[in-house]
Amino acid sequence: MNWKKICLTLTIIGCFILAPMSATNASGATQPDNTDIELTYSEIELLPDGGKAYIFYIDGVKNKYLVPPEGFNPLTATDEQLEEYCLPPRPKDEKGLTEWQNNIIYYKRTSSEPKLKIIRHISQKSDNMAVNEISTSNLTASNYPSQNWSGYYGTAALFKFTSVQGIFIQPTEQPDSVLNSYECSWVGIGGMFGSGKLEQVGTMMHNYEYYGWYDYFAPGTDKRLIALPSPIHPGDRIQVCVWHHEDTNLACYSVANLTTGTWDPVVVESANLYYDPYYVEWIEERPVVNGAYTTLSDYGTITWTNAYAADSRSTNINSLGSYIYNAITMYDGQKIISQPDPLLTSTSFIDRYIHNP
Repeated sequence: MNWKKICLTLTIIGCFILAPMSATNASGATQPDNTDIELTYSEIELLPDGGKAYIFYIDGVKNKYLVPPEGFNPLTATDEQLEEYCLPPRPKDEKGLTEWQNNIIYYKRTSSEPKLKIIRHISQKSDNMAVNEISTSNLTASNYPSQNWSGYYGTAALFKFTSVQGIFIQPTEQPDSVLNSYECSWVGIGGMFGSGKLEQVGTMMHNYEYYGWYDYFAPGTDKRLIALPSPIHPGDRIQVCVWHHEDTNLACYSVANLTTGTWDPVVVESANLYYDPYYVEWIEERPVVNGAYTTLSDYGTITWTNAYAADSRSTNINSLGSYIYNAITMYDGQKIISQPDPLLTSTSFIDRYIHNP
């Protein structure tokens, strides 16, 4: 990856390197555990093509929000530029290229003065298998029971996953949703079977509010969402992507709103700490708030398409159905909360809300 840059340090205008999230901010004031933290960039790096990287330090880790130069066109960008700005790579096969072109034309702009927010009261978890005895015939041997995830995962044994992506229509929170319920839709690398390492990016709905976010964690690190600046609305067509570059110790996260034309690209340094390369996922989740699983919002159904991943064997992207894969059913030990249908195609499936726990 071409990450060479000319660094121009600007005056710090309001953001400081954050201490561990349970402790204090840079001013020394104690932060209540549930207080969200609004972040403003601390410096700007100028990139060789005229783009900018806005620098945010989160727990001492460098996060870079990328803004391409004026007149940047993803459709005609070089492969190096696509990689640099966290854009889906240009496929080499004709069918994949046509599909890519039909999506990439909607990538219009990023936030010109980005701000991030740490949502401290919400935390993500690795998959947590349902511990009670399975007591329903609706769960079969091909459905992995989880307390907090619903969707599909792909697995690897002799190679490493390097990226995962998918597209869905942002669901509308249904009127029968319980107050203060939550639902996250995301793709990720890692996290299965309680591995404790996970890189993920997606959207959240809660009390009829919607936003994009990303997250990364490993054992002993904070698990909290980082909210992205571009707005998300029910009915928007969303593309979410994660790439991991083990050789450069970087991870790229992107939430693209293909309806409004905005996309939020972020690069995280020191990423190998959070890298579990043997699983990829396409998931609906009920997160943890104040140490307990939330009630899952009634999201109706979500149809995932463009479910692709890439691995260390080549630079090609591959369909979910081309890997060893399995369904994940969100299940509290007594009843099903959310469950995916069998794959519609090798790159698509429907996930369904079933029941409040």
